[in-house]
Amino acid sequence: MKGSQHYQWAITPLSPIHIGCGQVYEPTNYVVDSNCLHEFNSSTIANVTSSQDREELLRIVSKRGSTEMIPAVQRFFMNRKTKIIPLSVQKVPLSIAVADLYRVRAGKVAADQGADLKIFNQLAIDRTAFLQPHRAPYLPGSSIKGAIRTALLHQINRGAAAQTEEIADKKNGGLHKLQGRLLNYSREGRQKLECDPLRQLRIGDANPTGSEMPARRVYMATNRPKAPKLQREQGSSQRAPAASPDQYLECILPQTRGFFSEIEVQDVQAALGSDSRRWADKLPSRHFSMKEIAQACNTFYRPLLEAEIREMQQQEMLDTHWVAEAQDFLQKTKTLMDSGGAFIVRVGRHSGAESMTLPGMRHILIKKGRENPPDIKENATTWWLGAEFEKAQQKGLLPFGWIFVEVREWTSRDQEWGVAPVAFSWTPPKAEPDSKETSTITSAEVVWAQVRLKYNKANGAITAQKENDSATVVRPGSDRILEGLPKDLQQKLSNNQCFAKFTVTVQDRSILSVKPE
Repeated sequence: MKGSQHYQWAITPLSPIHIGCGQVYEPTNYVVDSNCLHEFNSSTIANVTSSQDREELLRIVSKRGSTEMIPAVQRFFMNRKTKIIPLSVQKVPLSIAVADLYRVRAGKVAADQGADLKIFNQLAIDRTAFLQPHRAPYLPGSSIKGAIRTALLHQINRGAAAQTEEIADKKNGGLHKLQGRLLNYSREGRQKLECDPLRQLRIGDANPTGSEMPARRVYMATNRPKAPKLQREQGSSQRAPAASPDQYLECILPQTRGFFSEIEVQDVQAALGSDSRRWADKLPSRHFSMKEIAQACNTFYRPLLEAEIREMQQQEMLDTHWVAEAQDFLQKTKTLMDSGGAFIVRVGRHSGAESMTLPGMRHILIKKGRENPPDIKENATTWWLGAEFEKAQQKGLLPFGWIFVEVREWTSRDQEWGVAPVAFSWTPPKAEPDSKETSTITSAEVVWAQVRLKYNKANGAITAQKENDSATVVRPGSDRILEGLPKDLQQKLSNNQCFAKFTVTVQDRSILSVKPE
């Protein structure tokens, strides 16, 4: 089309990303082994089960009114996982927290609230958007376009307050009137969507690079207050907020240029030329170039990312390795972003209210429990973060939703990118080494002196913290280390009342041995 420019984007996820698709991994359609979820098709079970097995399963599912049916189905598949796993259609790595919860809860009833009312540990895991039939995750173009729209609205509005009639437009949250004014598609007292300038931006879904499955991991989402610890302690007389509900999210992991997308930026007025005057009342009045889009996104999202890292680091919440990698990446790509050749946006669940609303007109609903009316504030009071080890985890957490987009003009689908990427090399910790892996490249062992240990009762993990670094060992290695300590230290460490210091041998963020000092 005349008046159109075509581009290709190379997308690097910078943190875990979950874009919901309305589907879940049901615990009756997966089993867990070696800290991986193995999804299977129930129609294939007949191929690996005996006639007695099938009769047993039929008896279980026939008891539709039984409160034990779902746990019984879970136990049935768990007990036959060695036969089921070879038939699985895919496997997805689990964080240590989710894998441990499955081991503890699957096939069991969580609570008994009477003879006929029970709560089941269904352990359903929300799936991220995926492609059929091979189940690879992707980034929907609509999600990225929505994030870009927010940045462009901010570029136009520049922190101004909403107008009275926009605040009163409660039916649509004020969005139609507000956007119609800012993007100039409010005409003759109504919203003429055909005049929306963002109709000229077409973003294709971002599909995985190559044939390999993009890196994924299932995290437990946990809610953390933004108020600094001292401030929370001073306000401790106030009622504590209710615990956040359990959320298990399949996420795309950070990976350099993991996805590619094709984009068309149209300029309808330029395409029509002199004829555009005839259709002025039906055409967008403005056009956003790719450079304007990139600059608007960087102006809006980059300060949010930098502020979020800074504020979370003040409370020592984040994974220190991820922080170091993210800060180094932002520094190395600064020139490219300043030139409009790349930009940052935030997409998906738990992106944060500030990333989805405009400064100057934010009205964020702060819920305070069923007994108290909600507050309306300019900023959210909590962060949602991905936890690796447990829901109560305080350190080593990860933010959701950040992506980095590189831009180039499109010539053909076979063209090489040409410029080497800035690598984002963060990887999640391993719960247990896989015996099948025989990598000969390992980092050297290091010895940490004068460090204290923390024990996690939920999953048995032992963590050592040294300045801005940490190392962990989980079961069965943590059990062996605990058994090797003197009895009095075992008991104190198990109860998290151990103030002794240890010499710890570490390799690849894993604790190899512990010796009391």
